[in-house]
This record gives sequence, structure tokens and C-alpha cells, in this order.
Amino acid sequence: MKIDHYRTSVVFDEEVTTEQIIGALQQIVERAHMHGVNVLGGTQPPFEGAAYYSEKGKEMLQAANQWLRKSGQLDAVGRFRRYHARSQ
Repeated sequence: MKIDHYRTSVVFDEEVTTEQIIGALQQIVERAHMHGVNVLGGTQPPFEGAAYYSEKGKEMLQAANQWLRKSGQLDAVGRFRRYHARSQ
């Protein structure tokens, strides 16, 4: 499952808060763990230059990535920015 919330909030003109995004991620992790499913997540790379880029979206991405890396709730976290940088 992929959650591309930074793009969706712009494309559909919805106002989504960072707290809502992190809350949704927490719910997914909690529900998966309740069923014995391990959760592997990954940070999203920067998206400057994209048509849907905004400073607010960048701040949301940074906060969500911080939560993914530091919360300790996921079973594993990949840092896709590092992969993205190497692949260009």
C-alpha cells in the first residue's frame, strides 16, 4: 500500500493536516499489528520541481518522514531519499 498524501491533498484541493496524516499512519500500523502483520515503511523523497509542490507540502513531508524514522512504531523503515539520490 502506498500513501501519497502530499500529492492527493493538492490534487483534490483537500485541506489535510500533518496531524491527520500521522494519525492515519498510526492507525494503519496499530491495525496491522493487531492482526500480527509487520509494517514496513519508507520515507518519501523530496518532490521539489513537481507540479504539485508547495512549501506546506514539503513541511508535511518532513514531519511525516520524521515520525516514520523516530516513532519506533514500524517494524522497519527504509530511507528512499538515499535510494532516489543514487538512482539519478
